[in-house]
Amino acid sequence: MKKTRLMIVFGEFKSGGGEREAISLLNGLDNRKFEKSLVCCSVSSSPTSLVRKNVTIVDLGHHPWWFFPVSIISFYRNLLKDSPDIVVSMMGRASLMTTIAAIFMPKKPKHIIWHHTLSSQWLIFQPHRKIQQGIIKYLYPFCHRVITITQAIKKDLHQNFGINPDKIIVLPSMVDFDYIKKQAEKKLFVNISPNQSVISFVGRLVKGKKVDVLLKAFNQLSDIENNPLLIIAGSGPEEAPLKNLTRRLKIEEKVKFVG
Repeated sequence: MKKTRLMIVFGEFKSGGGEREAISLLNGLDNRKFEKSLVCCSVSSSPTSLVRKNVTIVDLGHHPWWFFPVSIISFYRNLLKDSPDIVVSMMGRASLMTTIAAIFMPKKPKHIIWHHTLSSQWLIFQPHRKIQQGIIKYLYPFCHRVITITQAIKKDLHQNFGINPDKIIVLPSMVDFDYIKKQAEKKLFVNISPNQSVISFVGRLVKGKKVDVLLKAFNQLSDIENNPLLIIAGSGPEEAPLKNLTRRLKIEEKVKFVG
């Protein structure tokens, strides 16, 4: 039986929700039916420890946007070599790169864009928002399908970017139960009083998550709430600045970073 060749494309592979979605998809597909590959412009969080066997990983090694023309050429060569049947691109640069490269392919693969963000809100915090808006509005109509994880995102793409709703499929986030079970076995060494109010944040500690806004809001809450506790689960480049902010706000005793 001939296998279906599937390629998943990232602009930059980090350690966020989109990356975990891709890993779950790659690990979940039947190796007897699919040849699977993961192509990234750059890798800041290695996927090799997460992806199971029989997945080819390609790091194009180009991170900044000004390397984009080089990324397209490198990616086009990979497309020619692998000749995938289906290419799934994860928003932004990956979708732009895939759309342009596919134009010149002798055998054009089916292009699916995996869109997992409420873009009208997310783009407010992005440095290249005009480029991102253009990608969604003008390039998404050329793909075969757009996959979103919620009805709200589908509505946002239709109402704010003019994407045909018939092209959009809602596929809720996949859950890796094995990963969750392993994480659940870890002990959380935080003392919580029986009547204590607890707020939790789970995610990467990056600027786009606006955890600094959460800390400032929590600071105001701590003035009116009796002994509240904020638990921050996650790591990232903003961890040290956020810890410094808790000290400046004098709430370090009420905020626990658990990694």
